[in-house]
Amino acid sequence: MLKYFMSCAAVLLAVVTVNAAPSVIECKVESLKLLNGATVETLDDVKVLKLVSKSDKGHPQGIMTFDLAPEVEFYELTYQVKTENIVSRKKDMYGADVILRPAKGGALRFSSNGTYQCEVGTADWKKVSFKINAKRYLKEQPVKIIMRIAYAPGTAWYKDIKLTPVLPKK
Repeated sequence: MLKYFMSCAAVLLAVVTVNAAPSVIECKVESLKLLNGATVETLDDVKVLKLVSKSDKGHPQGIMTFDLAPEVEFYELTYQVKTENIVSRKKDMYGADVILRPAKGGALRFSSNGTYQCEVGTADWKKVSFKINAKRYLKEQPVKIIMRIAYAPGTAWYKDIKLTPVLPKK
């Protein structure tokens, strides 16, 4: 009887494991690799990533590396960003943005202004959201998420950075 119970438990565990929903990937700012003027600070009791670039040669960034669930086709990237005095020579290339970079191949760039655009100027917190075809653009694992200011002076803050699996409707 005990042997039968153990094998039933193993089957149940296997079924639960197979049917488990993929988890949300949360980019905790305390866990990011911080480079070139990136720090973690607390604003309104929330830990945020702060990027400070003092010149158009600066490139502060916070980076996290992770694997996506292979069975998930789409993820939703969400985050909040706040900027102060970001001065850009070319808005589509220089300023604050978020990059998703697979292990091989190109990279996807995001901002509240759209894809392949940067945050510039001064703005209070903005919520940003993009749906991404992970199977098409991020299939090579691991993937890096990079919050940065690229070659523009100014300050940017990031918080609530997540990749949420978008599950098909049944």
